[in-house]
Amino acid sequence: MSNLIKSTPTGNALPQPNAWLLQPEAQTNPFSITFRVAPDLVKSVIEGDGVAILSEQDGQAVTIAFARIFRIRSSPETTTFYFDTILPVAHPTSSFIRHTPAFSNSSLPFSRLDWTTFAAALKSATGKNFDELPPLEGKTPAEQTYLRRLLQFAVMDDLLGPANGPFEEVIGMSVRDRYLVGKLAPKTLGPTSPFAGLSRSAVTGAPSSP
Repeated sequence: MSNLIKSTPTGNALPQPNAWLLQPEAQTNPFSITFRVAPDLVKSVIEGDGVAILSEQDGQAVTIAFARIFRIRSSPETTTFYFDTILPVAHPTSSFIRHTPAFSNSSLPFSRLDWTTFAAALKSATGKNFDELPPLEGKTPAEQTYLRRLLQFAVMDDLLGPANGPFEEVIGMSVRDRYLVGKLAPKTLGPTSPFAGLSRSAVTGAPSSP
């Protein structure tokens, strides 16, 4: 079977991830990148996708690292990609970028990259296939701090939300049912309650009595 497609223990092929070129203005965290881009502009990017990270050197864009997106978190005006594996390129290269004109024509700091081109560039630059990228294991204090931060995000998203960004729509259940913290909210609306002045339906998500 091709290295570009993984399989499950039952033999079913998993969907091939997408590949992207990312060119951040500045990368303040070595394990994540934040763009000033609204969430609706990055709907095509999903967790598990592969990325080639670019940087400008001597007037041209070169690939400085390859990574896999582990988590995506958004605010109304920004989107952050968190990686669970990132592999720097020993000798940055621009050879394969010349074959991706869509990036130079894009107004966004990222662009979709053909998977075959991405996989070939990764292999050429690092000698590894995508599924061979080494995961972050907390071997340095910086990695340990970053992994603790990811754990914090996972707990917050699962218990408090919104897990799918600021514009998440909870369908088929109330927000209280979706997130455990909602179950812990007070059900009495006394004068000192932070929910004082709100209707019970606004607090509980239940429809008002006729």
